[in-house]
Amino acid sequence: MWLLLYIGVFVHAIFSHLSIYWYWRWIDMPVHFLGGLWLGLAGIYLYRKIFPQTFSRRKNLFLFTIALSTTLVVGGLWEITELSLGSLKIVRINSVKDTLGDLFFDLLGACVGAICFILQKQKH
Repeated sequence: MWLLLYIGVFVHAIFSHLSIYWYWRWIDMPVHFLGGLWLGLAGIYLYRKIFPQTFSRRKNLFLFTIALSTTLVVGGLWEITELSLGSLKIVRINSVKDTLGDLFFDLLGACVGAICFILQKQKH
């Protein structure tokens, strides 16, 4: 799981450095989707590690909520940081429309990750 995080950070750094996000605007969508997928699964994983005694009793809706909450908090903080850095002219300014789109794809990725986890959990 951590390897995916490192790969994601590496890809983001390259895309930012080469301004790929500005040349191909659509590439931001799959990057946020994959980031949301990772964050959602990471939220479930961390809950499972911190509260192993209660994890097996939790309902699917609760796990889904953990995935979405984790992604919304981290994704929201990321977008606030981007908007703040943009207003300080440290990075290019993103619009509110772009920010909302980023959060949408973050949450969509978290939904897919949670559904995959829940389906896998039900198989076992």
